[in-house]
Amino acid sequence: MNIQKIFFLNKFCVFREERQYLHSTDIFNQLKHFFKNKKIKNLEIIFKKKITNYPYLIISSNPNFKIKNTYYISLSYTKNNKKYFGYIYQSRNKIFLTKKYNEKKFQEKIKFTKKSIFIPNNTNFDFIQRITSGAMKFLKDKNTMNNRGKWYLVRLKVKHFIKLDNKNFIKINSLKSKENANFFSIYYKKKIGEMLFLKK
Repeated sequence: MNIQKIFFLNKFCVFREERQYLHSTDIFNQLKHFFKNKKIKNLEIIFKKKITNYPYLIISSNPNFKIKNTYYISLSYTKNNKKYFGYIYQSRNKIFLTKKYNEKKFQEKIKFTKKSIFIPNNTNFDFIQRITSGAMKFLKDKNTMNNRGKWYLVRLKVKHFIKLDNKNFIKINSLKSKENANFFSIYYKKKIGEMLFLKK
């Protein structure tokens, strides 16, 4: 495969509640739907800008292929011992549909310590919803001194897709914390990924 272009499905192009941009969970789940392959490893996603229009993904195994600097998200991953690179752009077609996203009941089940988040398996939320919503709850509760700005997921790493079973108990550790940045490690028995949140 040299270059492949994939348009996002309509079901992943819906704003959540009052948000006027495409949520990171829907972007991740579109990628997961596209990959399907459990052998995907070392996925890294960097969220650069908010997406408000219908997006599409460009994938190539050539690290030197020419790209436009107007991309909103970049990513890389390994499949069958070969590395791939991707960039997500948005089209001119705006997203208008919205859907409910009730995090409160889920977040009530989360347990905290000073540096850790314990996410139970008795929830209908999938992997990406559980780790992002859990981290957001932690950040809101632990960062009460400075309420200015909003936390955003800017980087996500996942080692093995085969670990993304929503029935698994997940633990998240806050490793490096600053007023406007927080770095997390994600565990299911062993470390399976990392997240970086920035306050903007």
